[in-house]
Amino acid sequence: GMVFGVISLFVALWGVKFFQQIRGISLLEATALTNCIFLGCAVGCPILGFLDTHTRHRRTIMWLLPLLGACIICFILINPTIPKVDLIMLLFIFGMTLSTYMINFVITNEIANSYNQGTHMGFINMISVGSAPLLQPLIGFFLDLQKKSFSTASNAFTLAQYQKALWIIPLMLIIACIIGRKLPQGSNKT
Repeated sequence: GMVFGVISLFVALWGVKFFQQIRGISLLEATALTNCIFLGCAVGCPILGFLDTHTRHRRTIMWLLPLLGACIICFILINPTIPKVDLIMLLFIFGMTLSTYMINFVITNEIANSYNQGTHMGFINMISVGSAPLLQPLIGFFLDLQKKSFSTASNAFTLAQYQKALWIIPLMLIIACIIGRKLPQGSNKT
């Protein structure tokens, strides 16, 4: 849920506003930038599915990629005005690191009996998408809290305010990394 929650937090809401504000670009351009994360997931999911099926490195994948994702998003938050081409590449790679979320469904499929498989899949999906309604307002709360403490009249947030509020994203990925170290290694079916 932590990894998919990052997609919901950054791609669906705060990343677009962050890039619009900090890079001074249009809504369309900011949306195109954050959609590079979706493209990375689209490419990463089948690659990770293949690696999970054909190797015994599930645990390594599940802790290393969220850690790499945390490093990438920290770099982007600290340096949001890097050249556009570099940012596009980083967001795409970030999306690939986030594609580990789908391995949770594979694990559930392996451990659930056929009688309860649908319920288990539904539960994993609920955890994945359920983090967004909890965490999206939390970031908004942190931004508003900072705005009140600095008593700015503008509706715009500063880079420092975004950086402080969006710290939760790398934190979520670090938590996913820790959890990933505890997951089953996986069955080599080849």
